[in-house]
Amino acid sequence: MAPRPIIYGPFAQLADRLAGRKDGKRGIPPLPAELDGDLDPSVGATQYLRTLHERLGSRSEKERHRLDHKLEPHRQQLAAIDQQIHDVEDRLERLQKRLDEMPERAPEEVLADRNPAEHYASDEVTRTRRQREYTAERNKVVAEERQASDGKRALCLQRAEIASAISGRNRTLARWVRHLHRFTLRRAATYRWSLQRHHPAGTDHRFARLLDPVEPTLPDWVAQLETERP
Repeated sequence: MAPRPIIYGPFAQLADRLAGRKDGKRGIPPLPAELDGDLDPSVGATQYLRTLHERLGSRSEKERHRLDHKLEPHRQQLAAIDQQIHDVEDRLERLQKRLDEMPERAPEEVLADRNPAEHYASDEVTRTRRQREYTAERNKVVAEERQASDGKRALCLQRAEIASAISGRNRTLARWVRHLHRFTLRRAATYRWSLQRHHPAGTDHRFARLLDPVEPTLPDWVAQLETERP
């Protein structure tokens, strides 16, 4: 979903133009005598540009904190599910170990076992009975293992759904902050145009270079949210 549009209304445009005109007539920023090599962005940064940048940073952080607050219950739910998955995996490991130790055919010592009531029973009867009892016991372990596996799959699916929802909300926030960034660039461009038009050194080709490094930057966490996987 595309971010909602931000209207660059006439009052904001007028404010940016008047600020550029005011700073330009005052000769702000002054043109340094030397403009060789890499320029420190602070050299061309006026207070108005810094204010635009700070507003972008402040609004971005406000939106991020607001989303973090909304997502906190979901993150707690993820942590609880992760613990449940860990517990189920431990149980599956124990059950699988039991099954590895229980081949489908009962061991000879189990088949040869007799209780006092079976003293006169034939070997075939007692061995069949022991195998049946052994199979019933093994089937219980198999059923527990299957139930645990199904439970783990359900938990993993639930976790994936929650993580995907969190990731989607984060990407939406990243798109919105980029939208704010483009809007701030637009306002800065209007201000710079007015500033250069009224500045005593505005016709000097070096003046534009002085302002080039002064651009609002995106928070580092925006790119991280965009590449984050569920």
